[in-house]
Amino acid sequence: MTFLIGIVGKPSAGKSTFLNAACLTNAKVSELPFTTIEPNKGVAYVKTDCVCKELNLNDNPKNSYCVDGNRFIPVNVLDVAGLVPDAHKGRGLGNKFLNDLIKADVLIHIVDISGSLDKTGKRIKMGENDPYEDILFLENEINLWFKQILEREDWAKFVKSYARERKKFIEELYKRLSGIKINRNQIILALKNSNLDEKDPSVWSDDDLLDFSMKLREISKPILILANKIDKEIG
Repeated sequence: MTFLIGIVGKPSAGKSTFLNAACLTNAKVSELPFTTIEPNKGVAYVKTDCVCKELNLNDNPKNSYCVDGNRFIPVNVLDVAGLVPDAHKGRGLGNKFLNDLIKADVLIHIVDISGSLDKTGKRIKMGENDPYEDILFLENEINLWFKQILEREDWAKFVKSYARERKKFIEELYKRLSGIKINRNQIILALKNSNLDEKDPSVWSDDDLLDFSMKLREISKPILILANKIDKEIG
């Protein structure tokens, strides 16, 4: 199974430019917000030493390429539409953006470090926007998206049915979340990290549910921050 990286960020942050540089693709690039609507796809390669060099043998890898003792391992990359505040409520292209990320294993957040774009991707004076706030709002939107998928409209009924038996509760959580590429071990670890592994789910507060969603997102879809536009004076 090939690893999938999702490229995320607010509109006009440079996501498609990064995809083109990393994958030698030709995705459309523009300073206008929401230039990307349908996801752009590419393949990048991770370079590492091939075992043929260490073991002194000829090999013919099925899922990668060997060139002069260097192994090139393919990684799928997905560039999705820009995310704006309240995307989890459907604002902008929020629902589409989030649904496109379902199968991602890790996310790269392209951040406008120059502060020259507002939260919707519109150009402003350099330094007027705080890049740290962009990091916080995007992570919060994805955490809230996880929470929505988790609780849906029947959370109270769900926990009432399965909360008494921990193994059954974890198994049903797994079924509920398997559509966004969550496994059982990630659920168990998120419960532990949010200090909810011994707490009756039927008495979880809204903050408990959000904390569990955040820990689950951190484990299942970790985010790497990539600073863009750093060549501008304010950066």
